[in-house]
Amino acid sequence: IKGGLSKEIIVTYTPTASEIVDEKIIIKSDKTDGDNELEINAIGNEPIPTDITSIVFEAEDNFETARNSGTKGDVKVSEDTSPLLGKSKAVQIYDKGDIVKINFNIPSNGKYQIKVRLRSGSLTGSTAYWPNGYNIKLNGASSGFIGDLESVSQKDDNFGGSYWGDMVLEWINLEKGVNFIEVEALTYWGVVDYIEVIGDNLPDQTIELFGDLSFGSLDVQSSLSKTLTITNSGTNILKIEKLSFSTPEFSGNWSGEIAGGSSQNISVVFSPPIEGTFEGTVEVISDAVNGNVSLGITGEGVVQKPLSQRLEAEKWFEVVGEFGSKAPIIESNGTSSKLSNDKAVQIYDKGDELRIPFNIEKSDKYFIRVRLRSGNTNSKTAYWPTGYEFKVDGVKHGFIGDESSISSKDNQFGISYWGTMESDMMEFSKGVHYLNVSAILSWGLVDFIEIIHESESSKRNGGSLGDASSITLGESNVELTVFPNPTADVVYFEMDIKEQNAVGEWIILNTNGKIVYRKELFSGQNSETVSLRNFGPGLYFTILNVNGNKISRKILVK
Repeated sequence: IKGGLSKEIIVTYTPTASEIVDEKIIIKSDKTDGDNELEINAIGNEPIPTDITSIVFEAEDNFETARNSGTKGDVKVSEDTSPLLGKSKAVQIYDKGDIVKINFNIPSNGKYQIKVRLRSGSLTGSTAYWPNGYNIKLNGASSGFIGDLESVSQKDDNFGGSYWGDMVLEWINLEKGVNFIEVEALTYWGVVDYIEVIGDNLPDQTIELFGDLSFGSLDVQSSLSKTLTITNSGTNILKIEKLSFSTPEFSGNWSGEIAGGSSQNISVVFSPPIEGTFEGTVEVISDAVNGNVSLGITGEGVVQKPLSQRLEAEKWFEVVGEFGSKAPIIESNGTSSKLSNDKAVQIYDKGDELRIPFNIEKSDKYFIRVRLRSGNTNSKTAYWPTGYEFKVDGVKHGFIGDESSISSKDNQFGISYWGTMESDMMEFSKGVHYLNVSAILSWGLVDFIEIIHESESSKRNGGSLGDASSITLGESNVELTVFPNPTADVVYFEMDIKEQNAVGEWIILNTNGKIVYRKELFSGQNSETVSLRNFGPGLYFTILNVNGNKISRKILVK
């Protein structure tokens, strides 16, 4: 090196481990006073991982209030929002001394970098809160979080004018399990957005829940299930330990593994034990790095009013029209122990018509039964099938008598018998409807009506639609066989009149009570073939009447 000149030499330091270096550089030369030296210092860190994965823990989803101080505002999710925040929301720590705690789950021991995204500045400057606006602790110990100037956002007009930035703790060893960050406000109007944990050994497991768990109204002591879908949107296997429900009215059980990119459907059951509104959560316990996740559940237990009902005619009847002079349509003057309330409503004149309103609580299928006078001194079924006419909401309907329901002889009302006539199953909408009963024969009486929901169809006195079993309305000396049933066209009838020298009337009626086929039959075996296709699909009734002894069948035409 020539006199008066200098030479620059590059010194390279390559750490091989985490270390502190405190050494010297010695320069040997022919200088008259010998060698010279220079101290050299350096710190060697382990290399930053090149395969880095990060996970974000939103403050508003994971925070706990560690301390609430002052009066400027509680430690809570901010009411103000900003598009510059992670999920538009953050947690406010507006008073000096406020502390918010944020838990985060580490899946394995390792080295991690931690970033806390928070309010870095105000109208006075983009970093007005750094370095003295916050005290940040990791797992209860003070830590060296430093503001990252490159992370500071543009000016935000929300929160009274703000800037947002990261305070970073460089690579530090953390143990597997739950860790936590505590952020203490050292000045006013602090805000915490989220923490980000960065590491090379964070597995890519992300758990998400999907499903509508709003059960609505459900009958008390019943159950309803809905589907909860657990999705692993990461690439590694997600292990589900169990489902945890906050209230016992909701239940479900599943544990197992979900492969990356896959889902698992779980049945969640709501079983209200009593009447009332129930709210809770289902929490899925897993090894996902972003912790466990929850979903809200709601349901209401209700006590349904009975769908079936019984209405006493004398309490509910309304007069539609009166004819003749035998008597007005009123509660009967006479009484009988064979009547449900010892009373009935009299429709003594031909053409007399009453109606009984009834309320349907739930739109569905129902059938109607009417208890009334079925017979007199002539026959216990003298009023069947043509003693009454029935209308439902103004439309004629055929009702068929069930002789198995007929009472014993009643010496009241000039000798009477009481029995039940039954309609076909009908569709009813919710609301008020009307059953009209008209007298075709004189001296009719109506005791009560029943509206019976299809769920209680076992209460029907007759066979169900298409049932080939008989509704026996007579003595054993009259037999009637119908086949095929149901049918699309032709029906074969086999009728046996065992009484000698007898004449019988055989009829087929539709549900409106109209006779579509009639024939006179005589003692012995009678075989008939009838095509019902031309009369249209629906329910029909066939009745064989021999000197007051009757037998009946229902026929379903498809």
